[in-house]
Amino acid sequence: MIDKNKWALIAMSIGTFAIGTDAFIVAGILDDIVRDLNISIFKAGLIISIFSFSYMLFSPLSAWLLGNQSLKRLLILSSFIFLLGNLIIYALDGYYMLIVGRVVSAFGAAAFTPHAAVAATTFVKKENQGKAIAFVYGGMTVAIALGVPAGVFLVRLISWRELFL
Repeated sequence: MIDKNKWALIAMSIGTFAIGTDAFIVAGILDDIVRDLNISIFKAGLIISIFSFSYMLFSPLSAWLLGNQSLKRLLILSSFIFLLGNLIIYALDGYYMLIVGRVVSAFGAAAFTPHAAVAATTFVKKENQGKAIAFVYGGMTVAIALGVPAGVFLVRLISWRELFL
């Protein structure tokens, strides 16, 4: 039986997997976005840069804005913000709503990822902290290796908007 600390590490690794897949999937589905929104490949490609820039900007900003929260509360809140961004992408139509959704999801991702690494260290003995961080960030690695190709395959079966759900 897995104890609750291991479940927490697994949940945080799944979170980084979702964030990694979300961050990198756009490159694989640009053609679908271009066709659906009737925009140029340049404008569609900007979606990748906007997410990355927002993530970079929001990482320190989220620590400042949300740093007074408990780690558990912060991880739950950031997960909901990330989900909200993806719901905006799914539910609202148009290029600018896609940008808004990507910015919102980047804020959630930027708050979740570094705090998940910090939280991971609280669940294990000092000598296992590096392994715990590696396990949590392993979700991001698996996202690149498996999540993105699976997402590109899935977009052939469902719409790119549904993929963000």
